[in-house]
Amino acid sequence: MSIHKQKYKTMPIMVEKVVMFGGSGFLGSRLTNILKDDYRIVLATRSEGKISGIKNVEYTHYSDNIDSYLSIIEGAGIVVNFSGASIAGRRWNEEYKKVMHDSRINTTNLISEAIGKCENKPHTFVSTSATGIYGDRGDEILDESSANGVDYLANLCKDWETSALKSIEYGVRTVCIRVGVVLDKKEGGFTKMAQPFRLFAGGPLGNGRQYLPWIHVNDIVNIYKEAITCKSLSGIVNGTAPNPVTNKEFSNTLGKVLKRPSIFSVPKFVLKIAVGEFAEFLTGSQRAIPKKLTDKGFRFEFKGIETALINIVKQID
Repeated sequence: MSIHKQKYKTMPIMVEKVVMFGGSGFLGSRLTNILKDDYRIVLATRSEGKISGIKNVEYTHYSDNIDSYLSIIEGAGIVVNFSGASIAGRRWNEEYKKVMHDSRINTTNLISEAIGKCENKPHTFVSTSATGIYGDRGDEILDESSANGVDYLANLCKDWETSALKSIEYGVRTVCIRVGVVLDKKEGGFTKMAQPFRLFAGGPLGNGRQYLPWIHVNDIVNIYKEAITCKSLSGIVNGTAPNPVTNKEFSNTLGKVLKRPSIFSVPKFVLKIAVGEFAEFLTGSQRAIPKKLTDKGFRFEFKGIETALINIVKQID
C-alpha cells in the first residue's frame, strides 16, 4: 500500500507596511534599522534619480500633490513623518523661514489629507514636532499639558502639530513627538557644540542658566518605536530625557568628558551677530520632561547627561 503525502500551499505572511516621509535622515535611518526585520519599510523621498540605502527597504518618490501622497499611503498600517528643513540649516531670513514652514506644515497637511482619503486607512500616524513649541520658559517644568509659547518657533511647531492632529478626525491614532536636542556622534548638532571644546575654547552660551531639553539618539529612536507599537500612547509626547540640565551644566559636563576647560562663555549679543534670530533659540530655556513616557514606565537607556556624553564621545574617539 502506497502512502501519498498531501501537499499544502504555504500562505504568504502579510508584513505590515510602514511609510516614512523624510525617513532618509539620521533619525529615520536609525528607526528603519530597528524596524526592518518586522515591517515592510517604504521610505518616501522627493529626491530624483537612483537611490541607494538600507537593504530590504523600498524607496519611492513623491511630489507635492494629494494623489502622490495617497498612492504611497494607501494600504499602509503605519505612517511616520520626519519631514522638515533643519532649523540650523541657514540664517533665519524670510526666505528660509518659508522653507522651514512649508517643509513641515504643507507636507504634514498633505499626509493628513491623504490619510483621510484612503480606502484602507493606516491605524497609526506618528509625526514630529519640537520642544521649541514651549518658547523661552526659564526654570518652569514643562510637561505635555503645559501651554505653548508665542515666539516664531513656537508658532511654527503649533501649526506643525495642528496639521498632524487632523488625522484624529479619521479615527487614526496620532502621536506628535516633541523632540529635544538630540545627542548623536555625527548628527543633531553635537559635533558643532563639541568643536569649541576640542579647540580649548568651550563654554556656556549666553548666561548659561537656560535649560537644555536633551535626549540621546538611542532613546529618541526608541521613543518613535514605542509610539508605533504602544496602542495606548497618543497625542503629544515630549521626546526628551527625564533630567534636563542647564546650558552651564551641559557645558561643564562636556568639558569634563572631553578633558577640556569650559570657561569661555559666548554672550548673547555675539550669538546674534553670528547666527541672527536663531540666537533666541540657542539661549531660550525649555525645562521639558517626558511625563507621558515616564508614567507609562518607558525605560530610558540614558537618564543622566554625563553617561550620555561619555557614550557619544566614546563612539567618536
